[in-house]
Amino acid sequence: MDTDDFATGGDDAQAIAASAGTFNASDRILTTHAKIFAVAEKYGIRGLKALAHHYFAQQTNPTPEDLAEEIKVIFTTTPEHVRELRDIVIKYILTQQSPAILEHPSIEAAIQAVDTLAYELLKKSQGAGSYGGIRSQDSCSHICSRCARKMSKPTPVKMLQSGYEID
Repeated sequence: MDTDDFATGGDDAQAIAASAGTFNASDRILTTHAKIFAVAEKYGIRGLKALAHHYFAQQTNPTPEDLAEEIKVIFTTTPEHVRELRDIVIKYILTQQSPAILEHPSIEAAIQAVDTLAYELLKKSQGAGSYGGIRSQDSCSHICSRCARKMSKPTPVKMLQSGYEID
């Protein structure tokens, strides 16, 4: 693809833009990062995919409505084997201090709309899956994926911001 295609609106640029759906001014930042991630995955643009993943992981505390939209985008625009954003969303849902997030109508509808999400949440909450289960804050240790430092009782927000993984 010629870099001028993006400036002139060439066929490749139009195909990429069409595959992303529409980027509206009303899109929330996380939803936009999720859409960019999906496009980068589809077209094999590793640098853009990594950048979208990085910015998505840095954002915290979405509203339930925003989280519901992110769930729809992530789970409908990427293949099942592409786990990066899916695992962030699942971990975020499971590490919330209050189960009220699951009772929010928009979250409930989003989870029900994605065929595999309810099962993935159940499986991960019971300790199965790629990153292990979510145990009580008192009985688990958290390891930073960047520096391998242990952290005791981090908040879910800090875990998402700094890339901590539950062991």
